[in-house]
Amino acid sequence: MTVAVVFVLLVMMTKHATQLKVGKTDYNERKPSTTRLKVGKTDYNERKPSTTRLKVGKTDYNERKPSTTRLKVGKTDYNGGRPIMFIKNQWILNDYNRPPCFSILYLPCIHEGKESLTRRVGISRMKTNKTIQIALVGCGGMAEITRMAYRQIPNAKLSLLIDINEAVCRQAAEEMGVEHWSTKFEDALAQHIDIVDISTPNHFHASQAVSALNAGKHVLIQKPLAPTVEEAELIVQAAKKNGLQAGMYMSFFDNPLFYEANAIITQGKLGEISSVRCRAATNNETFVRPGNWRNSAEKTGGGALIQLALHPLNMVQWLVDSPVERVMAFSHNRHSPLIGGDDVTVATCYYANGILGSVEASYCSHHFTLSIYGTKGFLTITENTRVELMLGEAHEGEYIRCEKPGQVMNLEFPQLTMTHIQVEPNPYNQHAAFVRAIQNGESAPVSAETGLRDLKIVQAIYRSAREQRIVDVNEQ
Repeated sequence: MTVAVVFVLLVMMTKHATQLKVGKTDYNERKPSTTRLKVGKTDYNERKPSTTRLKVGKTDYNERKPSTTRLKVGKTDYNGGRPIMFIKNQWILNDYNRPPCFSILYLPCIHEGKESLTRRVGISRMKTNKTIQIALVGCGGMAEITRMAYRQIPNAKLSLLIDINEAVCRQAAEEMGVEHWSTKFEDALAQHIDIVDISTPNHFHASQAVSALNAGKHVLIQKPLAPTVEEAELIVQAAKKNGLQAGMYMSFFDNPLFYEANAIITQGKLGEISSVRCRAATNNETFVRPGNWRNSAEKTGGGALIQLALHPLNMVQWLVDSPVERVMAFSHNRHSPLIGGDDVTVATCYYANGILGSVEASYCSHHFTLSIYGTKGFLTITENTRVELMLGEAHEGEYIRCEKPGQVMNLEFPQLTMTHIQVEPNPYNQHAAFVRAIQNGESAPVSAETGLRDLKIVQAIYRSAREQRIVDVNEQ
């Protein structure tokens, strides 16, 4: 009897245990003694009742590593999966060699009692209001013309000139009013420099660009990107690894006529584009002198094709919004004993959208021209200053105006030439455009990837001429 009474009493006590229940939620279910915190569907003690968790919306700041302090804003994790330390009011990344994103952010830190700056840590699309400090490497040749583009760029300063020729560098500094100049490329890697403009001969481009990118500098490189595809790939890889911008300067994009041509094509005033033609030529006797680096096929990457025709070839792909896919070419040197590469190259190109085109390059004749032919008309720009056109519709632009569709018109703009754009200020200044891209955390107007694409086309044309066959641009 005694045992039975005790059993009954225990059953009654279990049934009358104190329970905490709200609606259908029993907070003592299975574990009556456990205190639980639940808001809506979020159980902060789920599976691990004793672990303190911090969760806002869908973001769990202790996910997988509850003890790790993380810096995360929206979808951007500035630590890239690696913990950071917070020391003396400063965020410090444990791994300074993590490949960053597109733009940059300086994270100040304290190291051994001295204030310093960490390596650049990538944060995509960050804008900056700081004055951009620019180093120009190479002050002679074409740079004598292009360097003047830096005179009136807002929030930018040409703070250092570099050239191996001391006299040329000193004179350029005096003309530009630049206080600091040097004959050593390494000075362009100084900590305060943001952009390195590489206006040196082709065979220096890759080594200088990669060094600058690895030092945390954006780079703007004169075309071509490099003499070879392999060297160009090194530049593209270095830019991606360091999260910096590598751009290519293409002078045709300084000229407003090409933007108006693009508008005419986009608006369908030429009809459907059927074919294109571009030609780049200048006589080598006036352009390439004995002993000049341009005489070397190894240093330039070829001859007339890579040195001259890269300009219109790049531009026509932008105008028709389609890259070259396949080429068939002839190339030789018959009239230019000073030049190691080609003095005449002619190629037929098949574009990805089905357009057919031709490319001509010459060091033994004259005439720069670019023509677009459509089902309703045509447009030709010669020497970047004259326009001949016939449109299917009227057009009124700032420069190109056509009031009589179906009739051939000839226009001339003496303020626009191959080497000088006498428009102040020029809204299409490519040096200013690159600086703005850096300031706004945007991609380069003409990217290194575009330069690599163009070099693959040049390589394919040269291969086609050697092997006498059609070559795919992406053929290995």
